[in-house]
Amino acid sequence: MLVRRLTAVLIAVASVAGPAGVASADPGPDVADLVVVRVDGDGLSVEVVPVDTAAQAAAQTAALRQDPAVLAVEPRIDWAPLSDPSRPDQTYLDTANLPVAWQTTAGAGQVVAVLDTGIEDIPDLAGQVAGRENFAPGTDRGTHGTSVASIIAAVRDNGTGISGVAPSARLLDGRVCDTTCPSDAVARGLLWAADNDADVINVSLGGTAYSAVVHEAIRYAVARGSVVVAAAGNFGTAGNPRTSPR
Repeated sequence: MLVRRLTAVLIAVASVAGPAGVASADPGPDVADLVVVRVDGDGLSVEVVPVDTAAQAAAQTAALRQDPAVLAVEPRIDWAPLSDPSRPDQTYLDTANLPVAWQTTAGAGQVVAVLDTGIEDIPDLAGQVAGRENFAPGTDRGTHGTSVASIIAAVRDNGTGISGVAPSARLLDGRVCDTTCPSDAVARGLLWAADNDADVINVSLGGTAYSAVVHEAIRYAVARGSVVVAAAGNFGTAGNPRTSPR
């Protein structure tokens, strides 16, 4: 438990840092497909219900809410990945007193799921990724997910790149973002990470629109013992608006 809490606190550094803004996820003028989370046996499932008109969306929503297995139904939301700055000198490692912490633990035995743009195959993460799933459109693996994964678990003292906060931890690569991070993909990633025994689930993405579907997926993950770490935004000096996932 101590290792899990330490890892969660340190990974929060990766979740909130960076100069880029939190993109609003408020639905646009077009009708959005519906996202549904429902009880499925001992777990949960997420599905997308296509709709063409506002009237159809309203009728489908009303019908789905009559189903006792449905926990939430809402229009699909698109969030955005939050960019992190490069940290060539990694001063945060000393600020967080990591060299001392590593004498007790470097995250061995811990599994951290990174729900992001995907993790590229780079030398600093060789052997660190224990499993991969793609929940987003497309197949390209982005630099943002790789940056977050490196901050968390890059191999230490290997002569290349940086040192991760928990360099002995193992990663689950859940690709939930392409150009945006759809709420159904984020919810599926959360369920997958929890079902694969992730100790920590890192979600470095967000927007101002609230998702009940993602909230239910977070509740499920927490109930299964995962610590969920979500981004808090990049406007700390100006006052962050409340963001999701939450």
